Amino acid sequence: TGTYDSNIYLAPKSGAGGVAPVRGSWMTDHNFGFKGGYELSARHKFDFGYDFAALDYQREPAINNAIDQMVGGGYTYAGPDGVIAKVHDTFVNTSDPADSEITARYKRWQNVFGGEAEYAPSGTAFVSLDAETARDKYVADNPAIRALLDRYQDTFGGRLGWYVQPKTKVYLGYHHRLMHFSDGSATGQPSRDNAGESVNAGVEGQILPKLTARLETGFDYTRFDAAPVAGGGTVSRLWNFTGNLEYKPYANTDVQFTLNRGLRPATLGSNQYYVATGAGLSAAHRFPWKTTLGLTASVEHDSYNVPLTIGGVTGNMSDDAYTAGVVGSYDIQSWLRLAANYLYVSRFSSFSSLEYVDHRTSLTLSLLY
Repeated sequence: TGTYDSNIYLAPKSGAGGVAPVRGSWMTDHNFGFKGGYELSARHKFDFGYDFAALDYQREPAINNAIDQMVGGGYTYAGPDGVIAKVHDTFVNTSDPADSEITARYKRWQNVFGGEAEYAPSGTAFVSLDAETARDKYVADNPAIRALLDRYQDTFGGRLGWYVQPKTKVYLGYHHRLMHFSDGSATGQPSRDNAGESVNAGVEGQILPKLTARLETGFDYTRFDAAPVAGGGTVSRLWNFTGNLEYKPYANTDVQFTLNRGLRPATLGSNQYYVATGAGLSAAHRFPWKTTLGLTASVEHDSYNVPLTIGGVTGNMSDDAYTAGVVGSYDIQSWLRLAANYLYVSRFSSFSSLEYVDHRTSLTLSLLY
């Protein structure tokens, strides 16, 4: 993929706040990957995959060039009496993008390991248990960055539900979460270590003949080890939701809608977290002459709860981020595809010095086997 990015650091036009000025760059993404599976028997299945990406920038390559890798695999067991068990592991060696709050292309690795088991003896009711652990470790020379961002998160819980149709189920779920950062106090930040509980209700599966969905909503209760500021609270109570709807009105048309609301860790000032609420929509249609056209758009509102002072202005920060794009592709051969893509990215903030606009135009040549 060859891309021209008009603002590679997502910097504000003013260059205020100690952020680098607006800089554009040509960049190439050399990507190679494979995925596959092996069916040992009707009950035992394995899947695996690997991805390699080399990012080369025309501007400031010593800072921006990166090599990212991902390797993962999983195992599925389908037993008698409606028993299904899965285990998975994914390892990523990557660099954070320059637009993140503080990481500025620092290298990190992440490992996510988890599993789940479901028991549905009658084919109508089911009970399931799941657990997952994620580790993030930064390899930056700066010990303050490692202290601020190294972390682990453990989640475990279960669901109880019913199959209302052969391919659709509704459920109630409970999960316990634990998040621990390496040593936030070493950087003068408030402790972001926390534990929480969530109770959710959801539906997933084929809702209608042409509609597949996973919708979940519930309540999060999060307790932080310490208050962000003197006299502040240590508890967050939040209504959350996630959703993914896939609609196929015609054989060659795909529409996908996503939505989410939840807590995200924060590193700005004394903020321990922010609340992210977002939605996205994408649509693609394949025409008879080997051409596919698609559109994509998303919006996210981020809200911080502890006041900040930036550029002489003090207040609670809230941001609105927008993306919109169009993509077209042509299948030269069944194994050779050419695609062109344009993406608009912008951020509007209660602190005007942090607002930015970015335009990305790409051309991709793909070989698929």
